[in-house]
Amino acid sequence: LERALAAATVVGAAIERHEIQRHAQQVQQFALAGELSAALVHEINNKLSNLKLELNNLQFDLRPEGGARRQALPTHDEIAVEVGRLGGLAQEVIKTATLFQRLIKADHLEEVQLNDLLDSAYQTLRHRAYKAGVDIKLELTPDAPPLFSSPVRLLQAFANIMLNAVQQCGAGATLTVRTALAGGHAPQPVQVRFVDDGPGIHRRHFERIFDFGFTTRPDGSGMGLFITRGLIESLGGQVQVETSHVLVGTTFLIELPLKPPAREEDD
Repeated sequence: LERALAAATVVGAAIERHEIQRHAQQVQQFALAGELSAALVHEINNKLSNLKLELNNLQFDLRPEGGARRQALPTHDEIAVEVGRLGGLAQEVIKTATLFQRLIKADHLEEVQLNDLLDSAYQTLRHRAYKAGVDIKLELTPDAPPLFSSPVRLLQAFANIMLNAVQQCGAGATLTVRTALAGGHAPQPVQVRFVDDGPGIHRRHFERIFDFGFTTRPDGSGMGLFITRGLIESLGGQVQVETSHVLVGTTFLIELPLKPPAREEDD
């Protein structure tokens, strides 16, 4: 009876842990989406502030008293150049707002451009990276093919790995994001590498860092990489620590198919 009770306790704990993981994964997706949304709103506000500043400058230059400081009013060509710059700023605002709109829509599969998503992940995190003193560089292959995938899941996964690197590395570090295509007929030909020169990961943690609740930071939740693996695997891909050396740096590798397996359901 004691053995049966002990076994029942173990089984019950395993079932409870599985349920906690399942609910945590669902909640974390919303939490991460909320964080990305906040970053996107911050970017929109910055772009609108720049647009307002440029408009004020142009308006001032068009006034006689404003033009006096230049000794002449702006010419037609100069005004055309300024209007063109304003139009470019407006397009940036529209692009960022469109990305925000896509983020809050229900998740679905569609044709996505890998480089655009990585650039969006960078844009959402660059302010935090700047505050942390981490330099993010994008080295994206120009011939990356379009993927039929979930832009929301990919954006969350990319941003999460980049955020993890920013939090781990600290001031003075560099995170380089590279894209490449695998040769031959690999089932997951699209490769994305996140290379940092941070503190590195001990080999014994290579697999554990993707476990639910595992973290090496005192203030870490142990959720980010766990969720990232779930997001990538839900799209038929895989994520792993490709290389890591303590005090040298770490390379995370994400491999993606051009299209999720047929069994993938869009829910």
